Amino acid sequence: MNATASDKNKYRWLLWLARIWNVLALAFLLFMLIGHLAGDEDMTFANQTEWLMFLFFPIGVLLGLALCWWKSWLGGLVTIGSLLAFRLIGNEVDFNFWIDGSAAPGFLFLLHWTLVKKRS
Repeated sequence: MNATASDKNKYRWLLWLARIWNVLALAFLLFMLIGHLAGDEDMTFANQTEWLMFLFFPIGVLLGLALCWWKSWLGGLVTIGSLLAFRLIGNEVDFNFWIDGSAAPGFLFLLHWTLVKKRS
């Protein structure tokens, strides 16, 4: 059984919040990534840990946020998984507004999908 139209409309605000935040996060991450790639510094990593961290943030988070537009549950999982992997690999446990804030839309998309799915 599918979620009714009223169930979907009940959480529409959450979907729009996730979408707007997603656009802002994607723009921010792309701006920072392009700025880093086009900057004067070489694109080198000190060790494999830094390379892995770079794959999960910003690359994994960017891919997850892009996926959210087509499959919100999958994009949310990729975003959250990438953020968690980044945190675990780098021993980063403190909240960072820019890192965690840019991954927040993944949580919102996953929450929206869960709420709509639960009511169906």
